[in-house]
Amino acid sequence: MRKLLFTLLLISPLVGIGQDIEALNDMVNGGKSLIKSVNRENDVYMKNVYNEDNKAIVYEININNKTIADIFKTRQSKENLISGNKNKDENDGIGRMAFKHNIIVKYVYYFEDSVLKSFTIFPQDWGY
Repeated sequence: MRKLLFTLLLISPLVGIGQDIEALNDMVNGGKSLIKSVNRENDVYMKNVYNEDNKAIVYEININNKTIADIFKTRQSKENLISGNKNKDENDGIGRMAFKHNIIVKYVYYFEDSVLKSFTIFPQDWGY
């Protein structure tokens, strides 16, 4: 019995217990399909999205306008991201999917190729 418990403890970090890797990959693929149609001359646009270690989806967002970057730096918060992506009336949306499938969501914002701000939202943070 001890050997079984020890083996499970060694394997569990590799498996990502409680996480739905297929749902994570679907979210990433959905984000990547949006990137294809992005106008990179917009003031704010998503430049990349990827699966980080089968545990998190990472959205990389670029800000081209200094005024917007300055406002964003002082006003954007984790709470704003949660409320903006939380859809209580439906079973879809980033927040609902992340909560349902135990996926961490990361947002990394760039201005002039440097990280301006980043946020990590854990599944329980969505408050469903």
